[in-house]
Amino acid sequence: MNELILSNLKTPHSELGIAAAAQGGGFPAACIVSSSVNNIGGVIQTTLLIDLGKGAGSGGGANDIIGTDNVADAGGAYITSLSKEVNGLPYSIELSCVETPTGGDPDINVVTGSAATDAHDAAVTGAVVVVNGGDQEDGLNTQGDALGTVADGTIALPYVYLTTGAATNAAYTAGKVIVTIYGSNF
Repeated sequence: MNELILSNLKTPHSELGIAAAAQGGGFPAACIVSSSVNNIGGVIQTTLLIDLGKGAGSGGGANDIIGTDNVADAGGAYITSLSKEVNGLPYSIELSCVETPTGGDPDINVVTGSAATDAHDAAVTGAVVVVNGGDQEDGLNTQGDALGTVADGTIALPYVYLTTGAATNAAYTAGKVIVTIYGSNF
């Protein structure tokens, strides 16, 4: 019995049976290990497990977008996009580190923006830093609110990006983070 429970816990799944919206073409698909959207007692939780070491790179300047390393014009490098119907109205966002990033910049932020076309190594259009993560390391959990993302009952900045806090233009060789977005729609 315990073996069955443990095997189920190791397999990512969603109570709602849906994954979070796909990432943009400028963020490596291999880096999104798992995504899910769950409704837990009226709180809609969107979770993305991200392995930066599977093809992501940090930008050459502070606040640059993390995306597909060394690929020009790959498209928008957002990790997901939000909609009120699927994700609810976001009110809290977390960045949790389970493996310290190496190679690329360890100073990682979660930023929302208005454009789906913002590419790796560029700035986010209409940027609002929702989590100023600082240097990520094993066990660090940083929480922020979604202030500025929501306006008049709608999601004004639906595209979610990871950005660098410093200028380290390099490919990540390791680094696992979890982005969790909490929303509600009642």
